Amino acid sequence: YLPDLRAILLDLSDAVEGRTAPRPVPEPTKSKPFNLTAPKARMVPIPKIIPKIDKARTVPKTTYEPPRDHVELEKIREDNHRRALNKLDQTRALHHHFLQTDKSPKTQSKISKIMQEREKNYRFDHFRANPPPKPEANKIPVKLNIATILKESQLYKKQEDDVRRRLMDFEAGGKDAQEFTQWQQSMQKQDYDDQMTTIERKRLEGKMSYEEAILARQRLTEENRRLAEELKRQTREAIEEHVKEKVKDEQRMKQLIDEVVSGRENAKLSQQKLQQYKADFVKQYKEEHKQMMKQALEDVSN
Repeated sequence: YLPDLRAILLDLSDAVEGRTAPRPVPEPTKSKPFNLTAPKARMVPIPKIIPKIDKARTVPKTTYEPPRDHVELEKIREDNHRRALNKLDQTRALHHHFLQTDKSPKTQSKISKIMQEREKNYRFDHFRANPPPKPEANKIPVKLNIATILKESQLYKKQEDDVRRRLMDFEAGGKDAQEFTQWQQSMQKQDYDDQMTTIERKRLEGKMSYEEAILARQRLTEENRRLAEELKRQTREAIEEHVKEKVKDEQRMKQLIDEVVSGRENAKLSQQKLQQYKADFVKQYKEEHKQMMKQALEDVSN
């Protein structure tokens, strides 16, 4: 539109100045044939925007670790297992404690007294004789070499010397330890029986205490039930008595109202009496109710 505007301005300036100038004639539009066979230029494809991928986070260490709850439960399970093993060892030790052959202080004192009494009459400086060895029968003969035969002969000689020495000790007045061993075993058996008797007595005492506690609890329950029933009965009687008193008071009030209605000449005085009676009745009712509740609470607490 700028060339047209420029031409218009030139025409206006020529008209103002009185000049006439030939107006340029625009060239006619030349038509061109259609080129239908020529392909259109291909459009440059717009590249797709590749989204920016966020940097992957590192896998936390807790992914490959067991949960904390499982770890704590496993630790608690191990502690319980270890504690149970300790208790089992203690129980086994306690169970075998009664079968031990250790002497009690009482037994040791008795043994020391007996040994002192025997030391006064016997001499214990010599070796005590032992019973002779049992003969070995049904031995399979084995072919031995010279060294083994010599060793066996020395062993037999040593055994013969031991037997000879024991026989000499017997002849010199030595005493066999079998009697003392029997006495020791009898004392150990007696101690074991005493321990078993004590354990059984304690068990029976505990059982009796448990049964006595059950009976005492039953007696206490029965006593509480009896007190509750007695309290309910007293409360019911008090309520019935209170209802009777209330009915009597209502009858008296109705009679008083009838008297007031019948005697209109003294209505004001009767109304004052009625109000005073009502106030006294309410006050008395509150005091009785308060006293009744206080008595009920005292009975419950006792």
